Amino acid sequence: MGKKLMLSVRVVGIFFFALILSGCGAKLILPTPVSLSHQEAVNVVERAFMEQAEKHKPANIELTDKYVLLSYGVHTKTKGRGIGSLYAIHNTAFATGSSSSISRVYAKNKRIYFQSMYSIKLYSKRRYFIVLIKDESGRVVERIFIYSKALANRFVSALMYLKGEDSSSISQY
Repeated sequence: MGKKLMLSVRVVGIFFFALILSGCGAKLILPTPVSLSHQEAVNVVERAFMEQAEKHKPANIELTDKYVLLSYGVHTKTKGRGIGSLYAIHNTAFATGSSSSISRVYAKNKRIYFQSMYSIKLYSKRRYFIVLIKDESGRVVERIFIYSKALANRFVSALMYLKGEDSSSISQY
């Protein structure tokens, strides 16, 4: 009787585990194409990037006819090392040491070329939408987190427009 109970508990546990896992993933959804002018497309792309949560939002965005430039500000990398020694002579302790560090300041920018956007996919997850931009090798170039389905649809259409493709061809992506 104990083995049957353990087997039942195990089966129920596996069922609930599978149910939980299936609810945690993002679901691929087909965006609804939206007709946009050039200026509307530029405004939608800028808005979508800048309305992300603070940890995902770039400090600045620049759009040209060839690429999107995302600027994440100025960053500093510092490497350091130190050496120390302690000497005891009679009842007195002496400490000596030295340290050095090298700092490098650089601007963190990301340039995404429209012609390198091989795949643009829209996912829904909980209360927000994720647009994944992938290159030809399938590598995720950028993730954009959007809280409005209407803006997410407009964003995908805007990228397609700026890329030079008709937004009605979204379904093949």
